[in-house]
Parts: sequence; structure tokens; C-alpha cells
Amino acid sequence: MPQSDSPEHEEHIRASYRVRYPVNYPEDLLPTLALPNGARATVEDFSETGLRIDVPKGMAVRPGDKLGATITFADANPVVVTGTIVWVRETTFAIRLDPPGLSFKVIMSEQRALLAWQQTRAEKAIIRDDKGPHSR
Repeated sequence: MPQSDSPEHEEHIRASYRVRYPVNYPEDLLPTLALPNGARATVEDFSETGLRIDVPKGMAVRPGDKLGATITFADANPVVVTGTIVWVRETTFAIRLDPPGLSFKVIMSEQRALLAWQQTRAEKAIIRDDKGPHSR
């Protein structure tokens, strides 16, 4: 593990809080990205300054490409963003957003939605446990 004062450690520290969606998060609650060519992509995670996106089938993207798109969150109005693709892997790519990026309000709204979903799952698990073979 890099020392906290080493350059390697600094590379692992993000400047912005990142919202990450669990693997089992409902697909219909994930934010979607509407691209100018009509394709839609799923946002895997995001921060105020960047997005990690599932690559839509048949879409060719390269680092350095400029991209404009509209993000739709489950409980918010669509947000228009522009940015530059910084890396591409087999199934995902990352966009560094142009200023102003995504607002802190959007970050907090999505964080609250994630927490509400987790709380609902926990409550359902407790109810299932209460209905177990040893409940009265």
C-alpha cells in the first residue's frame, strides 16, 4: 500500500465524490445517457467531473473524442453534459466532463436514492426473517 505522502497515494485520491451503483441495483433506476446518434447507454458511476459509461453496442469511441449527451436520473430532470473521452475498455468508457459538470445537488439526490433503495432491501430482509419457521 502506498504511503499517504507518496506520489502513488495521491493518484488514488479522487478530487470529487463518486456515486457507485451496486451490481444488483435495479436497471430501471440507473441513470441513462442519451447520445446524439440516438443510442442510449447506462451510467455505471459518476462524480461532479466525470462519468463511467457502458459502451452501447456498435458504438466506436476513442480517447480524446468530444461527446455531448443528456443524462436522465430516476428522480431528476435531464441534465445536458459535454466532455472528453479519457479512456475506453471493452465494455466501458470514461468521460471527463467540461465545467460545470454535474451539480452537488444531483450527487446528493442520487446518494439519497441509493440509501433509500438499500434501506428498503434491508427492511424486506427483516420481514422475511420475521416470517421464518421460528417466528410466532
